[in-house]
Amino acid sequence: MFSFRYVRDSALIDNIHQLKRQIEQDYKSDPDVLGLFYGGSIGRGDLRKYSDVDLRVLVKSESLSHFIETKRERTMRWGNVLFWEEQSTEAPYTSAHYDIFIKVDLFYYRINDIIASTWLSEIEIVFDPCNLLKPIQEKSQHCVVSVTREDWYFFCTKFLAHLHETYRKLLQDQYLYAISCIEKMSWIIVSGWYLIAGKQPNSYGDWSKYEGDRSALQPEQLKKLSSWTCKRDKNHIWAIVQNLLPEFCKIEEQLAKLAKIKETDRLWISKAIALVEKSE
Repeated sequence: MFSFRYVRDSALIDNIHQLKRQIEQDYKSDPDVLGLFYGGSIGRGDLRKYSDVDLRVLVKSESLSHFIETKRERTMRWGNVLFWEEQSTEAPYTSAHYDIFIKVDLFYYRINDIIASTWLSEIEIVFDPCNLLKPIQEKSQHCVVSVTREDWYFFCTKFLAHLHETYRKLLQDQYLYAISCIEKMSWIIVSGWYLIAGKQPNSYGDWSKYEGDRSALQPEQLKKLSSWTCKRDKNHIWAIVQNLLPEFCKIEEQLAKLAKIKETDRLWISKAIALVEKSE
């Protein structure tokens, strides 16, 4: 299956390396660039043929606006761009999709924007003439994921909001909306699993590497995740909600302990769930 682009796809890794060489040559010759590094699969040393190029560029503060204004033009120097994917032309990032079926996610930073975190523990630094990035990377390797009150609150409120929306949309026969809520609730559950395991979850809604051979989930967790796939059926969707709820409650209790949340601060959760449960 999907073998119709075998020849093109077999050359993807070589083309990624060629694209990287062009990128690095371009930025290293720019006096306003202070550093250059890769995150994602490249940063972890786990490059695959379908990996994105997660490019991070450290620039002088006074030059940031210029780099943002010219971000599209910059990506065109490295190859033939079919389209860009971004929410705002004023944002310090863009995603360039090339005609060789490679995507480059480009982010610009100032030095004050970069602080030690678990995200920066696995990066590939390719340009750091002022030794600004290496100390941050070394400090990041000692960072650990801890569950904060904010993490617990985000987990609870996002899940419960989508729970209520699922109920509302099913009663209005808005099946696609309800299914999208189930997907988000499933993602929130996965984020809770990651936090309990001491791993940093992806940014909200990002499913990258939650499945497949690089997933950090346990086999039984992957099995549960697979079982939450919805049919376009009201009863089936609500049955999945009933499967999600016990898992949510179990994770919430564990996160509350890790974040040192008082029992009295958790009473609203059962009340929120009761709003969509069958009354006696």
